[in-house]
Amino acid sequence: MRIASKAWTLYAGALAVALAGSGFGLAEWNHLRENSRVDAIAPICRVAVDSPVVALSIDDGPSPVYTPPLLDLLRAVDARATFFVLGETAARYPELVRRELRGGMELGNHTWSHRNLTGLNGRERRRELERTQELLLSLGAGADRPKLARPPFGEIDAGGLRVARDLELTVVRWSIAVEHYLGDLGMSPRRAAGAMAQAIRPGEIVLAHDGGGDRPRNRERTVETLRLLLPELKAKGYRIVSVGELLREGPPVRSERGPWIWDADLTCRR
Repeated sequence: MRIASKAWTLYAGALAVALAGSGFGLAEWNHLRENSRVDAIAPICRVAVDSPVVALSIDDGPSPVYTPPLLDLLRAVDARATFFVLGETAARYPELVRRELRGGMELGNHTWSHRNLTGLNGRERRRELERTQELLLSLGAGADRPKLARPPFGEIDAGGLRVARDLELTVVRWSIAVEHYLGDLGMSPRRAAGAMAQAIRPGEIVLAHDGGGDRPRNRERTVETLRLLLPELKAKGYRIVSVGELLREGPPVRSERGPWIWDADLTCRR
């Protein structure tokens, strides 16, 4: 036992020297160790249900160009969505936020300025979320205050999850994304809508965007994809609801990290 203990001490010392030589310090190690314990409060990415129901979530708005046609589309197909809005953008277009509420949509917190929460300290993280909560309440959220949060870029660590929990916010990611088909796979809106209609399963949380986050974006192809996709899903018997409504349908499925503590990527088992 004493020999094993000595061997471990020598190994730990060598590892510490190697990490120090690579610029990997105590702060980085603590960050990894903290993230290795994140699973218990990991973000929700879908819901385990058998009935044909999916949630639509829309990030980075509101946008005076893209939010109105999306609201018109949702009304036309009798669908609901969760709009994860940015505080600074909502402050510029408060009437669009009120229109989302009047249309029966759910509001979610997407931080104030779309800064990556993993690069902020605890006070900055709290302020990004708290400031947006305060604004949305002032715009009429009332008793239906935002209860859901989505981190910019979908990236969050244990510290950010604890801040969200302290603010009574449930962190939500997604299981399938419109822009993945349009951007990563390079599909046209028609092809993307067809592929997604085939891929979508009950309990999915669909991600789309009506804004640009930290820079202007053209979302015409996103709007067109949803214009084709939503009626097709309805024809298949799907109900299209907000994330909050979907969470009432069954148990949540949480995002998973890679097998190693330094693997920060989150995935959703579908």
